Amino acid sequence: MQPLTWVSGNVVYARGMDDPWAVFRLPGRNYALRTLTDRLDLVEQVASLVREVEADVQVLRVARWWDAGRMPRPTRRPRPGWG
Repeated sequence: MQPLTWVSGNVVYARGMDDPWAVFRLPGRNYALRTLTDRLDLVEQVASLVREVEADVQVLRVARWWDAGRMPRPTRRPRPGWG
């Protein structure tokens, strides 16, 4: 897999300057803590966005690197049986 050639604002050039992609960052949502109704609503929102674009679309989830050492420490000890 070849890395990106160039990034300029919301335009990414993948394989070369003749292969531009538009990039948009959407706010993250915590899916695991949502109710089933909220999850289905979120899926419908994404599907609606894809229908409105009327072009080839890829939805990519990109994780960010984070430093576990900078995360807050637990303020109390876990209960027995909690890992």
